[in-house]
Amino acid sequence: MTLETLANIIRKLQDENLIPDNRLRLLWHASEPMSLPISFYEDAFQVIQENNYQQASIEHSFQTNATLIDDNWCNFIKKHDIEIGVSIDGPEHIHDHARLDRRGRGTFNRAYNGILKLIEHNIPFSTIAVVTQYSLDFAEEIFKFFETNGICHIGFNFEELTGANLTSSIEANRDYEKCTNFIREILRLQRESEIRMSIREVTSMTQTMLLGKGRISTGTRAPFSVLSFDIDGNFSTFCPELLTMDDNSYGNFTYGNVNTSSIISLVENPKFQKIYAEIQEGISMCASSCSYFYVCGGGIPSNKYTENGTFASSETDLCRLKVKLLADCIADSLDVICRDIA
Repeated sequence: MTLETLANIIRKLQDENLIPDNRLRLLWHASEPMSLPISFYEDAFQVIQENNYQQASIEHSFQTNATLIDDNWCNFIKKHDIEIGVSIDGPEHIHDHARLDRRGRGTFNRAYNGILKLIEHNIPFSTIAVVTQYSLDFAEEIFKFFETNGICHIGFNFEELTGANLTSSIEANRDYEKCTNFIREILRLQRESEIRMSIREVTSMTQTMLLGKGRISTGTRAPFSVLSFDIDGNFSTFCPELLTMDDNSYGNFTYGNVNTSSIISLVENPKFQKIYAEIQEGISMCASSCSYFYVCGGGIPSNKYTENGTFASSETDLCRLKVKLLADCIADSLDVICRDIA
C-alpha cells in the first residue's frame, strides 16, 4: 500500500465520522504483514499520526505466523505497543501437517522461535490455532502444548469454507462427533488446568449464554463495523474474507476506492444495497428457524455465501460447529460445574 493511499484512508475515516468514540483499531492482516520491512511501518505509522487530525486513539494489531520475529521486530512492537496475534496450531507434527512454506518445508520451528522471542522480550500475545481433521485426535496434546509453554490466550478456529478458502478437511456431518469430543476435552482440560487458560470462543459463548442476547455483536453483519482495504485502496465491509473473493454474480465485493470516492458512498452502491438486503434476509431466516439465534445473531455472511451460494440463507457447517456444538458443550460443562458446586 502506498503512503498516499494510507493517508487517504485515515483522513476519510475522520472526515466521514467513521471512528466511533474516537478510537480506531487497525489490524494489519495480510498473507504475512511482517514480510514488509520495519521501515515501511515506521513510515506508515508516521503518516497515520500526521493525518490523525482528530487525535483519535489508534491501536495497531498484527496477525502473524511469527516466523520472522527477531530482536528488531520485538523492539519495534514494544515501541509502538502493537497487539500481536500468532497463528500456531499446536506441537510440531500438528502445525506442520498443514502449515508448510513454498518449498514444502514445515514452519513450526521458525514460528516457535518467534514465540520464544516474544516471551524473551516480555511481549504479551494471543494465539489462533486452526483445527483441522488431523487435529481432532490430539485435543490433549494441543492443549498441553499451549499450557506447558505458558501460552494462556488461545483461539480455536475450525477449518472453514470462507472467502478464497474453498476447501476444508472438516465436514460437519462426517466429523460432528469428533469435533464434539475435541471441544469437550478442551473444556475438561481448561477446568483442570493449574493456570488460567483463556479460550476466546469459550469466553465469548459463556458470556453470551449467561448475560443474554444484549452481548451479541452485530460485527460482520453490519456495514462499517469492519472496513477492509486492499493495497490499492479498494474497500469492502462486512467480513474481511469477502475482500479476497472474485465472484460470478457480483464480480467482487468492493464498493469503491478510497483514492477516488468517499467511503460512506458505499451505501449508494447498488451492489452493496443488494448484498445488504440479502444479509438481512439471511438474518431473518436464522431468527425464525434456529433455536440458537440468541447466542449467535444470524451467522457469518462470508460463510453463508461460500457454503450456500447466497447471503440469504441460514445454517452453515461453521455455525453447526462454532455456535451449536460449542453452546451445547458449554451448557453441559456448566451443568457439571453447578453440580460440583452444589
